[in-house]
Amino acid sequence: MYIDKSHEPKLAWKVIIADTSDEAGALGYHDFTPDGRPISYVFVKDDLKYGYSPTVTATHEIAEMIADPWISQLFQISDTQFFAQEIGDPVEDDSLGYEIKVDPYPSVLCSDFVTPRWFVPGSEGYILDHCQKVDKPLELLPGGYMSVFTSGHGWNQIYAQKDTGTLSKVMSKQKLKGRYSRAYKYGRTREHRPHFEHIIWGDKPHGDKAADYSTQ
Repeated sequence: MYIDKSHEPKLAWKVIIADTSDEAGALGYHDFTPDGRPISYVFVKDDLKYGYSPTVTATHEIAEMIADPWISQLFQISDTQFFAQEIGDPVEDDSLGYEIKVDPYPSVLCSDFVTPRWFVPGSEGYILDHCQKVDKPLELLPGGYMSVFTSGHGWNQIYAQKDTGTLSKVMSKQKLKGRYSRAYKYGRTREHRPHFEHIIWGDKPHGDKAADYSTQ
């Protein structure tokens, strides 16, 4: 729904429709504002220029913004690897999408997305994506990719080549030559440095005004 900026709700989550991307190779991405509001960007002119569907990009980013509003959720895949909770990326190719038809309007092509079970090894037999095209957990369909954090090595991405499905690994912030995709924001610089005080549960810190941390 379009709302004039003067009437924008203070806590609104926004989708910005623009012409061209401010990040090389990105057809769209989701992020959050300095005050913590989730926000998505869709670059329609770039989508059309490179042969992609703007509605797939839009629904891709909206789905991921809902699933992980603050780009902080991960699934632990092994003792050393974590997958970003980017539910559209493994099945992001336009050819994998589905249509929604509401009369009297034309059909809208939407992005497929994976379910939580996709991230759980051993989940064969469950529905792993909305369109039920994925056969096994952690599978990347041609044109899809996943952002992976590996302990001691940081972030990288695994791509499934669109024509062959062959997997390619690239380091964080790199792109495969000629590759355009809906981008990710994992691994971004986080300025906040939280401070945690040591608390022994069941004991009270010293002092008259200390809170009671014991269980009743």
